[in-house]
Amino acid sequence: MSKFEAMMIAVLFFILFFPMIACEDDRPLNLDRNDIKYIDSVFFSKRDSLTKLADSLCDDQYPILLSSAIDSIKAIRLEEIESILGK
Repeated sequence: MSKFEAMMIAVLFFILFFPMIACEDDRPLNLDRNDIKYIDSVFFSKRDSLTKLADSLCDDQYPILLSSAIDSIKAIRLEEIESILGK
């Protein structure tokens, strides 16, 4: 077996088995009071920008989702009316 073949087998081994190794259960985090304060301070300092970003994403997606929902409801109601009328 050549050096190249051995390297290819090793790479194949890591490609196949790395996802299994990487999917271990996460250990529970033990946060102390200082960690929680730091996390809260970072969150609250960025909250305004996160809120603006979330609102802009909602404003962009809402009309598309609303028209899709309306079209879907119209199609269902049309099918119900046609089945009642016997067409």
